[in-house]
Amino acid sequence: MFFAPALRRDSAFAPIHPDLGFERFMGDTMRGFVGFGIEEDDKAWIVTLDMPGVAKGHISVSVTGNTIRVETTGDARRQYKAAYELPGAVDADATEAHLEHGVLTLRIGKAEARTRRQIAIS
Repeated sequence: MFFAPALRRDSAFAPIHPDLGFERFMGDTMRGFVGFGIEEDDKAWIVTLDMPGVAKGHISVSVTGNTIRVETTGDARRQYKAAYELPGAVDADATEAHLEHGVLTLRIGKAEARTRRQIAIS
C-alpha cells in the first residue's frame, strides 16, 4: 500500500508557506481558539484577534505578498506571533489595523482581480 503526505487545510486562512512550518503547526494546534475571528466582504477580509494586556506600541503587523504577519515586540507583557496566508492578493495600501479594548481588528484590503486577456500569436 502506498501512502503520500497530504497537506490538510481546514481553513482558507491557515498558513501554507513552507517557511511558516512551525506557525502552521501552531495554527493547526490552536484551531478553534476562541480569540480569533474572520469575516469577508467584497472589498476586504476582517480578522479579529483577542490580545488582552498588549499595548498598541508593542504590536507589529506586516504584509508580504498575500501573507499577513502579526507579532508582539520582545518587551510586550504577552507574546504573540502568527502568520496567515490569505487566498487572494492583498492590497497593502487598503489594509488597516485598530486596537480597542484588547481586540486587534485587521481590515485587509483585497487587491483587484487581474483580468484575463487574450494574447495574439503572430
